[in-house]
Amino acid sequence: MKSDLSLIKNFRIIFSNSGMKFKDNTIVLPTKTSNIIEIFGSQPRILNADKETGNMFYFWDNLGIYAIKDVKSKTIVEISIAMNKDENQEEFYPFSMFNGNIQIEEFVFNGKTSLMKLEKTGMFISESILFLEKKLGKYLLLVEIGDEDEFLNVGFILS
Repeated sequence: MKSDLSLIKNFRIIFSNSGMKFKDNTIVLPTKTSNIIEIFGSQPRILNADKETGNMFYFWDNLGIYAIKDVKSKTIVEISIAMNKDENQEEFYPFSMFNGNIQIEEFVFNGKTSLMKLEKTGMFISESILFLEKKLGKYLLLVEIGDEDEFLNVGFILS
């Protein structure tokens, strides 16, 4: 029998107009930190406020997921799924990467999916060319692309 950790890590995360679905829970942003802790099921590792942004980072290292809390509003304003580590930003990544599948509407992908396949979802290159973007209702889904065209993370924020 698989451990609870492997079952969670192989789980599919679904993004849609109604929010981010993890297990049987739909996360709607912005939300309280306590709501996210309850959904992800463990106490996160916390990185103190970043001097540039003033944000707090919450890492669920066992899941490959992190959330960003806006210090001014006291709520979680972004959830990201780490797929491949960016060595230049290592301190802002969980210790392990998410190895499950991510679903955007009908399209399913993971950290090994090619960039060309993801572009077929109607995502478009942002002004910074480091991200692919897709509007989902009141949300914006951002897929960060690395130097080798690998997916670094998938960010979910209010647009």
